Amino acid sequence: MAKFFKKSFKKFKKKSLYSKSLLIFIFILIILFILCLSYVYNSLVSYENNMPENYIKNITNNKTFNNEVSKVKIPESEFDKDNNVEKAIKSLLKSDKIVIKENKKGSTDKISAYDIYYEKVLLFTANLKIKKSYTKIGLLKINEYDLDSIKFNLDKGLYNYEISIPESYKLFINNTEVNSKYVQSNSDDKSLSELTTYIKVNPMKVYAIENLINEPRIVIKDDQGKEVEFEIKDNKIEIKKEYKEIAKYEDAKQYIKGNFDVLSFAETWSKFLTRDLTGVRHGFDQYISPYLIPDSKMYKVAYGWATGVDITFTSAHRLKNPPFVNEKVENCVIYNEDAFSCEVSLEKHMLLTRSGETKIDNMHDRFFFIYKNGSYKFVDNISLNEEE
Repeated sequence: MAKFFKKSFKKFKKKSLYSKSLLIFIFILIILFILCLSYVYNSLVSYENNMPENYIKNITNNKTFNNEVSKVKIPESEFDKDNNVEKAIKSLLKSDKIVIKENKKGSTDKISAYDIYYEKVLLFTANLKIKKSYTKIGLLKINEYDLDSIKFNLDKGLYNYEISIPESYKLFINNTEVNSKYVQSNSDDKSLSELTTYIKVNPMKVYAIENLINEPRIVIKDDQGKEVEFEIKDNKIEIKKEYKEIAKYEDAKQYIKGNFDVLSFAETWSKFLTRDLTGVRHGFDQYISPYLIPDSKMYKVAYGWATGVDITFTSAHRLKNPPFVNEKVENCVIYNEDAFSCEVSLEKHMLLTRSGETKIDNMHDRFFFIYKNGSYKFVDNISLNEEE
């Protein structure tokens, strides 16, 4: 019996020694695995942190940057309460609107240049140099950068705007009304160039707001003192005064002076273009000239047609009875008390003399008129046929 227990104890002792050795081996493997993971992780973190973009994101910790940013001077603006430029720049760099782009033209073999934008506004260019280079995990080449130089692009401040608003509107920056000394230029609605040649239509003021350090609160108020919504696109704000857009011609007549008939004039103009008027210069003197301003664009067009050779090549024809069908005047725009336009559609039916065939002349134009010297003048027209 004693021999049996002695033999069993020896076997247990051998097993216990084996188990202990196995546990120690596994423990050592776990420690090595953790160390390897830690090394790989630290290598990846080091690689990530030393990427140029990440270096620039943390550039506010750089001594050279802090020295240079402390020298930046921006003229004080009456609209800024806090004129701490350094504080404002460092605050901007924390924004998620910061965009970093490599400047390949400014880069060399030794210097990597990067442009730093706040949205689309270039703040500065940072030139980075490699301080140290090494490889980890046999694959990752890590460059440790240092700031070589920096060039700020703040000639107009951190925020600057070009703001175009109607002359009768008011502009406020941080609750301060902007006065005329900030008006860069005066202009009219450029889309109405022919109208604005003769009368003022929606005169505009263009403000240049520069040298702002902090993002401003911009408020624009209309004629009635109501705030107007707007969008900022590429540092520009443009608000055009809304014109009266009236779909029905009958409703638009209340804004048209006298008994002026748009459709009657459009019919006369259409006849003139196909040599269907009688009188001097194919009806120019009697029927067309009274509605034109001498030396205007439309005067030159009409006079050139009336006195040129091309009008004589119009195919011989006669107008059918009735000559015009499917006539419509609609979608009028009242620009002011002296200017309006309407869309005119009509079909003119002509019977060709030689062949006897019916020819249909389609008109779909927008006619522009201004009131001058006691009557309406025809100043422009735009063909809308291509839009259909």
